[in-house]
Amino acid sequence: MKIVIDKASSVSVHKQIYDALENRILSGVLEPETKLPSLRKMCADIGVSHMTMVRVYDDLETHGLVEKLHGKGTYVKSQFRNMSPAQVEQGIDIDSIGSHHKEKDKWQDSFPDYVSAAGFRLNNNLKHAQEGINLSVSCLGPHLTPSHKILDLFLKNESLLNRMGGPYPSIEGLDVMSEASSSLLSQRNVSVSAGETLITVGSQQAISLISRTYVGPGDVVVVSAPTYPGVLDVFKNRGAVIVEVPIDRDGMDTMALLSVCEAHPVKMVYTMPSFHNPTGAVMTMERKKSLLELADYYNFIILEDDVAGQLAYDCTTLPLKALDETGRVLYVLGFSKIYGHAFRLSVITASKKLLLKIASVKSSSDGGAPIINQLIMASFIGSDAQKHYLTDLTSHLKKVRDELYSALVSMMPDYVHIEKPKGGMVFWMTFPSDFNCNLLHYKCIEKYRINFLPGEFCYNSKSGRNQMRLCFTNVEKETFVDASRKIASLIEEVYAMSQLY
Repeated sequence: MKIVIDKASSVSVHKQIYDALENRILSGVLEPETKLPSLRKMCADIGVSHMTMVRVYDDLETHGLVEKLHGKGTYVKSQFRNMSPAQVEQGIDIDSIGSHHKEKDKWQDSFPDYVSAAGFRLNNNLKHAQEGINLSVSCLGPHLTPSHKILDLFLKNESLLNRMGGPYPSIEGLDVMSEASSSLLSQRNVSVSAGETLITVGSQQAISLISRTYVGPGDVVVVSAPTYPGVLDVFKNRGAVIVEVPIDRDGMDTMALLSVCEAHPVKMVYTMPSFHNPTGAVMTMERKKSLLELADYYNFIILEDDVAGQLAYDCTTLPLKALDETGRVLYVLGFSKIYGHAFRLSVITASKKLLLKIASVKSSSDGGAPIINQLIMASFIGSDAQKHYLTDLTSHLKKVRDELYSALVSMMPDYVHIEKPKGGMVFWMTFPSDFNCNLLHYKCIEKYRINFLPGEFCYNSKSGRNQMRLCFTNVEKETFVDASRKIASLIEEVYAMSQLY
């Protein structure tokens, strides 16, 4: 385990080490029941005092991330086992801790690595392939995506078929895919010129490339609280200082952002103005203009993530990029969520100078997005079939959203607040402050094999334990209703346990 600290950073050495270990534990890089290195070894490896490491280990124990066993050492606690009274009653066989590692594999625990935080989807209980009913993944289910239509359209296009055996494409993407992307961007009222698009393998890669280009150790990155969990992992791995600002129904609180800008040298703001994930919020025009003005005045860039902006039910949304006159916005538009995650494509659009640097970073990462994926998607995006599909999809999902929202309201106790999204794919739910959604999550998996996203994953701070996100678009309507009913059946029991433990 290699933890690199920056002694010139404004963040204390103690906090840098704590954050690194916390990230490894919460992201699953350090598995439950893994023994941490001794204080002596950590001090020697990192080059810090004994008391600094004592404070770090004490804080990890205080926050329930590790447990110290007398005469044996310090071990990572299981976050789910620790939350269940039934598991506590069963106890842990102390002598067997760590025995799940074979003797010949023990060296792997201590071999140096440079991972700060693994993707939250590596968590065993949040994996895409989790058995049972998975409401944690924000995407369209196979019953909604037009995969067959897209493939049929592609197979009828001989000119594109003949390009499959062609030369490697440019890092920026195939010309036909760039043209298709420009067509989709224009549907979002974002006009681009030649050389202002970069095709990536999904939005996660787009965010990672932008972060690798413009974010480094100690840089201040502002996110909403809550936010999309995947970006937190990216920024942590870059060594960024993540600062949270509140979000409400009108989007990111720009007055709170102003206070942050006055106190910190902000480098980047990450935002989702259109049907924010996970809250569903839509940023008002006033706040959009305010955010752009702050970017100009305080000299930061904006990473705009537009995953669900095309899924509008009650209102239309205008991206920040459509208002951007000075080139401050790096805009990411995803194809995968709406047109099929099998194709894994997104587009970044930004000013040529900014985009050239991102393309340079991408060139050392891969040789460009897969040719076949680009050709298939280029046959569909911008076509009449794509426009009809999107119109039919939003009309259908609006009805589904209405029915499922009514069902949730009727099933859940009155003290549960459910946000009704104006677009997008998820319901955001808030329970009383003393309710433990992590425990509810554990119980749902244990009893029904039903999975959702606990709110705690959506915060950089120790928040969100009383919140959760349900995706209503990746399973059939009847399946969602049945799963919601089972979740609701556990709430009173979990609430009593939350207050007791």
